[in-house]
Amino acid sequence: MAGAVIAVGLATGVSGCGSTPAAAPPGGRATPSAGSTGSGGAAVTGRLPATFPQSAVPVVSGRVQVGMTGSNPRTAGQKGWVVELRSSVGGSACYAAARAKLEGAGYRKVSEFTYGGTASAQFRSSTYQVNVATSESGDGTCIVTYVVVPTRLGG
Repeated sequence: MAGAVIAVGLATGVSGCGSTPAAAPPGGRATPSAGSTGSGGAAVTGRLPATFPQSAVPVVSGRVQVGMTGSNPRTAGQKGWVVELRSSVGGSACYAAARAKLEGAGYRKVSEFTYGGTASAQFRSSTYQVNVATSESGDGTCIVTYVVVPTRLGG
């Protein structure tokens, strides 16, 4: 499920998945976040990328596993971000927490898909489009993946 959301990031000029290095998109440039040890455009960090718009895009609490910033010169270098984190909130409560944070910040849900222990949704504000995917990890935690692009780039 998270792979489907990552594919959206690739299509909009942002890439990254797990701790596997990812290539920059055609015409784009991937930039590892500060303190990263990743290569090939992926950044493995213990925090959100320095440029991530945290005040505008609230995320669930958890340990950041991957944080990556990308830009695309064809769109005046506008940035996009991919963040994957492990949250101690498990089960359906994980997606509910992610959804509540975004809707509480004024995001409108555009689409949503849930099945068993996974969920995927797209949210939009006047500033950003956020694709979020959650998946139970089997150990009582949840993997949450955010793909964030400026609304203008997201369609």
